[in-house]
Amino acid sequence: MKKLWLGQWMLELLLRQLLMSLQKSLHQRIAS
Repeated sequence: MKKLWLGQWMLELLLRQLLMSLQKSLHQRIAS
């Protein structure tokens, strides 16, 4: 049960990092 929770938490963390990197690249594209 705890393992599953940890996996979900790690997935959420990875998704958040992906979204942030996407937003950064988008902003860079708009700026240039």
